[in-house]
Amino acid sequence: MTYQAPDPYDPNLPAAYLPQGFLPPVQPITGADYDPYTDPLVPPPGMGVSGWFDRVGGVIKRSWKSVGGIFAVTHVLPGLLFTLALGVLAAGFAASMLSKLSTYNTSSQRGELPFDGGVFAAVILGAFVVGLLSWWIQLAGYAAATYAATREAAGIPVRFGEALGYGFRRSPGLFGWQLLAWILIGVAAMACLLPVLYVLPALALVGPIFLFERARPIGRSAEIFNRNLGRVLGRLALVLVALIVGSIFTNIVESIVQTVFGGGVGALTGDNSDMAQALSLGVGAIIAALLTTILQLPITMVQFAGILVTYTEQRGHEGANTARLVSELN
Repeated sequence: MTYQAPDPYDPNLPAAYLPQGFLPPVQPITGADYDPYTDPLVPPPGMGVSGWFDRVGGVIKRSWKSVGGIFAVTHVLPGLLFTLALGVLAAGFAASMLSKLSTYNTSSQRGELPFDGGVFAAVILGAFVVGLLSWWIQLAGYAAATYAATREAAGIPVRFGEALGYGFRRSPGLFGWQLLAWILIGVAAMACLLPVLYVLPALALVGPIFLFERARPIGRSAEIFNRNLGRVLGRLALVLVALIVGSIFTNIVESIVQTVFGGGVGALTGDNSDMAQALSLGVGAIIAALLTTILQLPITMVQFAGILVTYTEQRGHEGANTARLVSELN
């Protein structure tokens, strides 16, 4: 007799007989009664920018705790550590120069600050390594936030560790594709201003395409951009405006903090007042950078939601919905 597996969609089947390890799709976003105008993550075709704004707000309202927590661990914390590491490296470089300053205080060289090329190279290399590591952690956070926001849009609860585990599993591939994308952007920037104005928005969707579709993210991103130029460019422009407003605010805060901790260094002579002034400036720069990193959290969340919904909107024009995106992400 052939074994017949129980049908998980049979409403008369007792829960105890349901196969363990998977659940039926979430009902509000599937089935014959599915309404694309109520889809929580994918704006329906023809709804315009109002649908985009509504879904971006929905992502933030629905997933601010999970996404905020993920970005706090993968963006703010690495940002703080990166800032402190840069502060330590810069302090070491400054201390190296100031320690040699007295030997340069001759009648013809008074006030000139010596330059230690070896220490400077070590500082640059250390900053590059720390920055690369911070970026990899941030990309893991981006993948984890995408996982959490997509599943929560479908009504599926997400554990913090589960999302981070997904993010770090996908981060090597995401890191590689994003690195290649930024290399292309850098090459375009060196070529001329006009090429980079095209390449930058054309590659803006590489991240979500890699996470959802896994196939040729760079080519697919350029294809979506070229096919929907006005719509994609308009949505990215809105994200850019939000980033500019946020950057202006954080720059004001940073300027206030740096002003409180002192003005320019001037001509250093190596005495105690110079050391105190340099220390005050260094502390002010670190505090300003720490505050800026923390203030970047809500800005990062808005940017993330804007890019995600810009991508899901284009998929909506191809017939995708939230249920399909959840299955693709898994």
